[in-house]
Amino acid sequence: MSWRSRNLHLLYVNDDPGSAGDDESAFAARAAHFVHVEPIDNLHSATEALLRHRLSTQRRFVDFVFCDANMILDSESHADDVMWDVIPGEDAILAYGPLLALPFLFAPPWCQFVPFSAFWTDPNVSRNGYTLVALSMILTVIEGKQKTTTDVRNQIETWKNKGKVTSLSALLPSSLPRIREKIVELCKDDALWLNGIDTTIHQLELWKLQATEAGFEKQALPLALGNDPICVEIMHSGDHIHLIHVSSLFADVLGFRKPTSVEPIKTIISTLEQWTKLDHAYPLQTRDAYHIARKLLFNLMPGNPEEDAEKLRFWKLMLKDKIVKNHGIASGSDKFYFVVRLAMLLSFTRAWYLVKNQPFTVADIRKLVFHFLGVDRPSESGDATPQNVFKRLLGEKAGTIVGVEPYQHPFKDLSRYQDAEGKISVLEAYMLDDEDEEGALDWRERLLCRYFVQAGHVHCDDEPEPERTAWSPAHYPRWMRA
Repeated sequence: MSWRSRNLHLLYVNDDPGSAGDDESAFAARAAHFVHVEPIDNLHSATEALLRHRLSTQRRFVDFVFCDANMILDSESHADDVMWDVIPGEDAILAYGPLLALPFLFAPPWCQFVPFSAFWTDPNVSRNGYTLVALSMILTVIEGKQKTTTDVRNQIETWKNKGKVTSLSALLPSSLPRIREKIVELCKDDALWLNGIDTTIHQLELWKLQATEAGFEKQALPLALGNDPICVEIMHSGDHIHLIHVSSLFADVLGFRKPTSVEPIKTIISTLEQWTKLDHAYPLQTRDAYHIARKLLFNLMPGNPEEDAEKLRFWKLMLKDKIVKNHGIASGSDKFYFVVRLAMLLSFTRAWYLVKNQPFTVADIRKLVFHFLGVDRPSESGDATPQNVFKRLLGEKAGTIVGVEPYQHPFKDLSRYQDAEGKISVLEAYMLDDEDEEGALDWRERLLCRYFVQAGHVHCDDEPEPERTAWSPAHYPRWMRA
């Protein structure tokens, strides 16, 4: 998982990308500030790119594939006796455009495949088994369902007019709205989640003010506040969080140029306001929530002599100071309690890391959790009532079992903790002190807990380097991996 923000990425398979002249070159130069274009114009450039990426630990997502069919200008790369056509004729058709795209295809669910070529419906393409197999694998990845060669042939029949538009300056502006439409469609199907869209809108409003006061010509790309690009955060299953630059996702609205007025920004904000009505996982971008929650934790090991100087403080006061004052998140809001819940989860994760290689009791887990949250610790027996502390942290009123707002609830399905009279064991509902417990968190919460370990943030500041041990995912408690 990575919170590295990015532009959209285009894989551009075209054996003659420079044929459109100076205007097309000028557009490509402008578009490069908004969309990362990876040109594949022959077998040589494809193999060069493969060698460049083969040892990379970060696979690059491909958001568009613009794909030519006939790579005829690459014919000199091959021996004269290499056979290409299904139906031999006077002019061979080198129908391996889709094959060149296949090794690079690591696609998010909104990826767009855009065919362009006058040769797609030529029998030497539409009946070429190797081309059809490559295309079936590409469309299977992009559309998220299996495609047979028959399915592909039927789809090719709908591409009869796809050879009329081949220029990047025409294909790219028309493809961006389709990506946004696909994102909306997937959100409605509960296959994607948008986080913190209202934060993105607020950042754009601040950008308008910044640009108006300082001058539009002084603003950089991607659109940013300070050094922080303004992004849309999208989550989908498979442990993927995408931070897409707003200026890339809406490059067509900006005309592939740096804005010179607030009008295109208003148009973008209007679209994002519609997106706030879509299904979302969290009220805040996970990158922001994670970094705030992590900094809230008491970051010294138990027994550190500096602990007395800091004192264990009433955590909620500290929360108000660090969240409300420093980050502009209103006390008692969904964003506020989302950060609180996440800090609680991270404290459990750190507690489990510290006991993983030694004998421990449930009381040990609880004492560590309370230590890192900076609240009063339970007694030596661990039999105090920590549920009251958790209830206070989540802002619940006296006499109630759980809060009524979405992020004031415990982590688990409360129906599992009802007794015969329908009463809930709040202690069990809040506690993650059983390593065999499964299904306590959703996949997004588990993802953030695992990242806490994998990024090295699980270590306290004063944990000696030689004692910082690796924690294999196979040995995580089940609530982190189930």
